[in-house]
Amino acid sequence: MHGPFQVVKTLYATGYVTVFVSADAEGNEIVVKAVHLSAREPDIQRQVQKLESAMPALRALSHPNLVQHIQSFQRKDNYPDLASYYLTMEYCNGGSLSEFVRGQAIGDHQLDRWMREILEALAYLHRNSLVHRDLKGANILLSTPHFETCGLKICDLGDIHQLMGSVTGRDEVSDSHGTIAYMSPEMIAGPFGAEKFQIGRKTDIWSYGCVVIEMLSRQQPQFIVRLDGRDYPLTNGSKKILVFVGRDGGRPELSVAWPLKLYNLIDNCLIRDPQKRPSAQELLESQFS
Repeated sequence: MHGPFQVVKTLYATGYVTVFVSADAEGNEIVVKAVHLSAREPDIQRQVQKLESAMPALRALSHPNLVQHIQSFQRKDNYPDLASYYLTMEYCNGGSLSEFVRGQAIGDHQLDRWMREILEALAYLHRNSLVHRDLKGANILLSTPHFETCGLKICDLGDIHQLMGSVTGRDEVSDSHGTIAYMSPEMIAGPFGAEKFQIGRKTDIWSYGCVVIEMLSRQQPQFIVRLDGRDYPLTNGSKKILVFVGRDGGRPELSVAWPLKLYNLIDNCLIRDPQKRPSAQELLESQFS
């Protein structure tokens, strides 16, 4: 047992977060994310407060390509200064897109369908003034193990941010977040950043281009610095990638072996100035109409 939930299978566990499969009152499998709270860990408390403030927006979302959030609540543990925060959501048992592409290539028809589904979910979020900010293959799940017919669902929605346009009149969010290999130039702040582009809907479009690269290459986007006629690959997760993308104008490697239509789509997603990138809706209309 974990609090009020029976643990069927543990999916992920760290020092203060446990993600596991359980069942609801009707016996349907669900995913539970348990965050262990302590008065001695104020940073974790603040993260949970941010997540809880986002829950009304998350529960209101309804789209076939987004993981559905069900409920959230806090429960006291058996120790005076400890508690757990529980978030329950829809269970997708097909694994992540990253795991899938590492194991096998995606056929042309499947690639076309999955690219469209991801875009449709992004367009829906953006119409609702929400930005994901951490789109990557690991945060996209296969709804079932039957990949020929299953759909894709974007998860890890707890970090989505409401656009501040209604307050500031601009399409922006207040802070940066993300995974290095998928981060756009505007998400790279501090000494690694250059131009002060605003984080907004087009930030997800850069990450979408990186996800398409991942689907085609079957690995995370790769970065290569070319100096004096020599290639210097950058290690995945290296802060040198932040400098390369944020300050030096670099971007992930593209392959001329890819179909021209896909090459051009990725090329447009990776335009440095976010205002010049296409929107999710524009990509849907130009690529899949």
